[in-house]
Amino acid sequence: RRRGATLLRRTSKAAAAPSSSIVDRHYPPLELCVASGVRLPGISSEDFFSVFFADDAPYSMKDFQLARGDVDIEYGPWTQVKGASIRSYKPPGKGFYADLPAGTTRERTLTFSTLTKSYFGPAYARATKVQRTTALSPDVLVIEHATSLDGIPYGDRFRVLERWVVESSPAVDEGGEGDVDGARRRNCRLSIHGEVEMLRPCTFESQIRKRAAETFAGVAEEWCETARVALRATEEQRRRQRSRKDVRESSAVPPRAPPSDLLEERTRRRRRSELLARHRRRFDEMDAQMAAGDTERHGGIEIVQVTTWASDPSDGRTSSVRVLESPDEVLTVLASEYREDEAKLLKWRERKALMVRRQSRGLLRRLKSSGAID
Repeated sequence: RRRGATLLRRTSKAAAAPSSSIVDRHYPPLELCVASGVRLPGISSEDFFSVFFADDAPYSMKDFQLARGDVDIEYGPWTQVKGASIRSYKPPGKGFYADLPAGTTRERTLTFSTLTKSYFGPAYARATKVQRTTALSPDVLVIEHATSLDGIPYGDRFRVLERWVVESSPAVDEGGEGDVDGARRRNCRLSIHGEVEMLRPCTFESQIRKRAAETFAGVAEEWCETARVALRATEEQRRRQRSRKDVRESSAVPPRAPPSDLLEERTRRRRRSELLARHRRRFDEMDAQMAAGDTERHGGIEIVQVTTWASDPSDGRTSSVRVLESPDEVLTVLASEYREDEAKLLKWRERKALMVRRQSRGLLRRLKSSGAID
């Protein structure tokens, strides 16, 4: 089919309705087939109604009509059809067809003014369209249209009947494999049939049928193209959203806990800093006490094991300094090595305390210069 061309063909017995026999049981065939098996990917028959025909549809028929140039458009709400016997808009003729299920059949009425594109008569014709939607099964949806025109010559002699049949199935690609979303995704196919029903005899019946059928076919084909464009745009938006979500998930790396050896080193550095700060306070107290002449109570230094790592913590080389705390402890340690009289030992204790203080201060300076402490 060439782009922009309108193709009308008579509905043969084999093509009178879609392959689903459930449609044949309820609806008589219409004369003309405008579209057959138009593929609408990514939606089910229920989605089709929600996207294009619901009162709050994102791609509504009203928007389509406005784009075509229709004016004074008014839509009524969908209402449940009640009654014991609900039949198709097309008279059954000599055939027998089952009633439509009342529980899944809804109707709405809309009015609008459409361009006549005629040199004779008014520029716009007032139209009234009744739409009826019936869900024959979870996968088969039928939407009927009955359109009447007012304000044009012989407008009361005919009406245009349309039947849109939507059949959905699981989404399968060209190779027969399930698509990205598997069974959750579905595709649907749309078939559109129509007929010009003459309500009363008219001399210009052939002209009316031809003109009305061409207009109906042109509108249906234009709508199919608009629907395909809308679904492609929707699918592209979904693809971009999935891509952004994947990027966010891949970039959201959970924070890793620091290595255990790093935690241990941080703990050792903190303890060394706290220990040396405590020793500094003790040295200051010792200076003050010795300056006051109190050599018996100089405050003492806590007995600790100070360990500083070499340049490479993994080589296992360490250096340690042992600091004695109180004069009594100094005396106990040194008594085993020096057996001198009490007076000499007291003098030596004073000198040793001064020496320990100087050595400890030197140790403090070396630790700070080597970066072992802050």
